[in-house]
Amino acid sequence: MSKLLITPPFTMSSLKTIKLYNHGGGPNPPKVAIIVEELGIPYESTYPGPSAIKQEPYISLNPNGRLPAIEDPNTGLFRSEKLPSAVDRYTNEAKRVLGVIDAHLEKTNKPYLVGDKVCFADLMFVTWDHVLPFALGEDDMKDFETNMPHAFARWQKLEGRESVKKVYADVEKHKAAGAKH
Repeated sequence: MSKLLITPPFTMSSLKTIKLYNHGGGPNPPKVAIIVEELGIPYESTYPGPSAIKQEPYISLNPNGRLPAIEDPNTGLFRSEKLPSAVDRYTNEAKRVLGVIDAHLEKTNKPYLVGDKVCFADLMFVTWDHVLPFALGEDDMKDFETNMPHAFARWQKLEGRESVKKVYADVEKHKAAGAKH
């Protein structure tokens, strides 16, 4: 175990093993597992399928039906629901970054971050940009289109690229196949 700036308020020998409900499709469950590993907290990971998290017994643990979640026999607590302060923080950060991109595109009068052709930097934003409609919601997406027209046009061009459409079609196909199990 490496030394962290955080010190757990318990002794390891007194802890019961926690259960981490995990999945391999996003960044958040591994974040939780890494912290638990770093802290040396005993845990086991379980990987429920997409349909399992929307029904009993999982929704008794997490009524929101989302991953990750922790079942902690030491406290009986779990936390996976949306926290309004976190939603506001990350929505505001997304808007800030989009504003920076919009200002840059307006200043350079170019459609992409480094000029007239899509580049690696543009493509690295695609996965985050892809979730904008979900993350921002309908009203903020309208504001994005109206108030940040350069960034919005870039977003539309990137979403329309064959590579992006192909990859996300494959993702949706696998999601649908997983939902049938």
